[in-house]
Amino acid sequence: MKIPLAFFIFILIPTSSFSADFNRDIRCLSANAKNGGKINLMYVDVSYDKDNWSSNYVKYEKSSKPITLIPVSIKAVDDGTKSNKITIKWKEFVDGAYIGEYSMVSQGVYIETFTYQDKKGNLFSFQDSPELLSADGKTCNWKNK
Repeated sequence: MKIPLAFFIFILIPTSSFSADFNRDIRCLSANAKNGGKINLMYVDVSYDKDNWSSNYVKYEKSSKPITLIPVSIKAVDDGTKSNKITIKWKEFVDGAYIGEYSMVSQGVYIETFTYQDKKGNLFSFQDSPELLSADGKTCNWKNK
């Protein structure tokens, strides 16, 4: 059985050299539900600097599946500070069906607003809750809420 040389090269190169160009920003966000409870979601931005590529998804606390967000518009405004104010809008599709739209306004690492509007027009305003980010920065710890 012949094993391709590329297999050995892949095994010998440390994984960290592949992941060094990938960035992952995780945010834990909460909104008030109509029933008085909380809606919690994890927002994840994954980017690969070498190819100027990024993707985003949300994962709700009570869901086992992430939802990929499809970017609709990105607008950057220079307000004279160090970082541009960025407004991003995404569409949400689940199993091919349009479900709603997310919008985020951020400046640097600060999220000014993060909203979700479902297809019925219900609007939810989420607040960034950095205290819920796990110690390793890889997930949200909803038990701390």
